[in-house]
Amino acid sequence: MGEHRLRDANNKSEDKQISSFKEIPGVVRLEMALDLTRTAIELIRTGIRQRYPEYNDIEIENAIERIILGNELYEKIYHKC
Repeated sequence: MGEHRLRDANNKSEDKQISSFKEIPGVVRLEMALDLTRTAIELIRTGIRQRYPEYNDIEIENAIERIILGNELYEKIYHKC
């Protein structure tokens, strides 16, 4: 019984969150998404720098692109054979 109430509370919270988010103007939601994307890329960049301190800026950007695109798509785009 307690689990059911917890699930209901979570659903109500999620519904309220979604409802509140829908009230935000589209351009603001887009800005929020872009900020989150920039933050994620910066976290990736920081992780690559820590893991591969010998990489130069171009190698870091290439590694970011490989992570975002995945190996297969990265190879198709940058190493056309």
